[in-house]
Amino acid sequence: MDSVGWAAILPQMLASLGAVFLAAGVGEHVGLLFGEYVPADTRTMAVVAYCVGMALFTIVMGNAFAAFPVMTAAVGLPILVHQFGGNPRGCRRCRHACWLLRHADDPNGRQLQRRASELARPARSKRRAQWRHPRPDSDSAPTAHREHHSDAPAGLSLMTKLTKDIAEKFAALALAHVQREYPNIMQHAMAGPAEIMGPRAAHPIFYGSYDWHSCVHGYWLLARLVRRYPDLSAAPQIVKLFNEQITAANVEGEIAYLVRPEARGFERPYGWGWLLALQAELDQHATGAGQGAAETLRPLAETFAQRFRSFLPLSDYPVRTGVHSSTAFALRLAADYAEPNDPDLYALIRDKVIAWYGADRDAQAWEPSQDDFLSPTLMEAECMRRLFAPAAFAAWFNDFLPDATGGTPASLFSPARVSDRTDGKIAHLDGLNFSRAWCWRSIAKALGDAHPVAKRAQAAAGIHISASLPHVAGDYMGEHWLATFALLALEA
Repeated sequence: MDSVGWAAILPQMLASLGAVFLAAGVGEHVGLLFGEYVPADTRTMAVVAYCVGMALFTIVMGNAFAAFPVMTAAVGLPILVHQFGGNPRGCRRCRHACWLLRHADDPNGRQLQRRASELARPARSKRRAQWRHPRPDSDSAPTAHREHHSDAPAGLSLMTKLTKDIAEKFAALALAHVQREYPNIMQHAMAGPAEIMGPRAAHPIFYGSYDWHSCVHGYWLLARLVRRYPDLSAAPQIVKLFNEQITAANVEGEIAYLVRPEARGFERPYGWGWLLALQAELDQHATGAGQGAAETLRPLAETFAQRFRSFLPLSDYPVRTGVHSSTAFALRLAADYAEPNDPDLYALIRDKVIAWYGADRDAQAWEPSQDDFLSPTLMEAECMRRLFAPAAFAAWFNDFLPDATGGTPASLFSPARVSDRTDGKIAHLDGLNFSRAWCWRSIAKALGDAHPVAKRAQAAAGIHISASLPHVAGDYMGEHWLATFALLALEA
């Protein structure tokens, strides 16, 4: 140390300077400038923009160590990685820059505490080994590595749009869990010992996927994918599943469970919204098993529609959470069913949404919470977008998030960190990343390309998807539901 002096720690100090610039938002502003003036619509121009920017910022900052994180945030990730599928892991400095980017907006202020992640490496390495060599008694076939490393499955690491390859993987995941009865966490209120029962006895169709609502949206996922890609290799299995499970007798069994007085609040409002979303999806199937399932399932959908009609007039206040109780999420899903099928319910939903959220201004976005899989802020905005005309929504949005053009609140533009994907509640945060991406993409499209928030929203969506897409499979706590939220984000 005496012989080399400050030269030993100067690179680390300069790299930390880059992290400070990054946390201050310099990378985002540089990215916007490049988007305005540099036609980086081809891979060649994107590389030129990155290299020239690196040279300029090295001159301006006086060192390349600080320039790397800034230029990677401005051009490297949003253009070279997210837009053109570049692999940053081939370069050691780029890997370091990506590490800084992942931690620069950490809400707990740990962006420079790399030591903590280094201490966690042995545990992560052990989990990687378990994932690569699953237990013999596991009955779920993994399709993606839990850690985001270079040998993640093709199509799941950097893609931010739905492809047939991704659809095949998602279909395989859902088929592996929608009829897997255990483990299971039941929401089951009992009037007496005679009502002690297992999942399949209570719910003849939706008994799998760890819980009722996940099973419902597992069916939604399969219906959506087979409609998008009728030639999926899993299509015959999906058709067989629908024909065998969505039968009149099984629908009657699902309704029989609901009419019990103890089931009045069953799955309210999250499961209600997902069941109506499933019906809305099946209604779009013009032929085949999907069309038959739509007609067979309709009495169950009408049962939940009636529950919304009874509940909403009694509900004076919204539930502004990032979990299953969110009213914004449930009504956003229910609107897709109500608009074409039930005009009175659609009008009730719209009136209630206006009453609950219409006057909201200057959202602070105190999120994420540890258990969130929805963004309370963006979910509200997406609900308003679904029910408002574009011009009216744009006017409301400008007041709701007036500083979004500058990347504020910052929490909405940075992916959540998921510390342990074997913990069911912590794994919710991967879902949060997907639901934010879904919301940002839908909002950006509604606002239009000319709106100053649109580019920033699309970039944030890509970053959020890339943070969690490699982790859709690997542990059942996420595997039984995450693909649905990934699909929402990829299709938006």
